Amino acid sequence: MGKRARCAFRTVKNVLFVCTGNICRSPIAEGLFRRLIGNRKDIEVVSAGVHAVRGQPPSLYAVQVCAEEGTDISGLRSQPLTATLVDQATHIFAMTGAHLETIQALFPHTAE
Repeated sequence: MGKRARCAFRTVKNVLFVCTGNICRSPIAEGLFRRLIGNRKDIEVVSAGVHAVRGQPPSLYAVQVCAEEGTDISGLRSQPLTATLVDQATHIFAMTGAHLETIQALFPHTAE
């Protein structure tokens, strides 16, 4: 099997970072993780909040922290955690234990 055929069967990982409002912790995690993985096409990265309002920019503090690390997250916008995001995720990283408990309460099938 040629290299091109093998790439077609590569499993895409979908990483989801979750915090409360999706304007500070999870956008920082998303931005830094994106920088860490570089241009990999087999990993998709998103973030969301358990109580997020859609469309809010990251906090100025979050933007500044990431800028100091060479990462621009100013274009990210908040989004609420949805069943679709959870179902698409292969890996979910909650920023605190309380976020994890909320995810498990809202989406019991994720408890595994």
